[in-house]
Amino acid sequence: MFLVGFIEGLYQGMGIGIDPNVQLWAGLTIQFGIVFWLHRDMRLRRYHPAFDSRTFLFCAWPLVGPYYLFRTRGRMALVPMAGFVALVVAGGVFGFFAGMIAIAS
Repeated sequence: MFLVGFIEGLYQGMGIGIDPNVQLWAGLTIQFGIVFWLHRDMRLRRYHPAFDSRTFLFCAWPLVGPYYLFRTRGRMALVPMAGFVALVVAGGVFGFFAGMIAIAS
């Protein structure tokens, strides 16, 4: 997640337009990362939904992911959600400044 944010921030910091292919792969990487993490967490917590969880999570993770986290963790679900956001944002900030430094050199 950090690397995806870093690469996007690097492009922005260098003032280069982000290639559509890079945007596609970045979006898919974030989506797959969240889906596989949630699926692994479901197995570790022995939570067995009555549906094909990987496919359903891939299609509806913005709704199903937070629901699952709040159902299994209560208010503490905000911690992993904030962690994912912080990773992407921190990567973007570091990448932006790295791109600015690269352009200035």
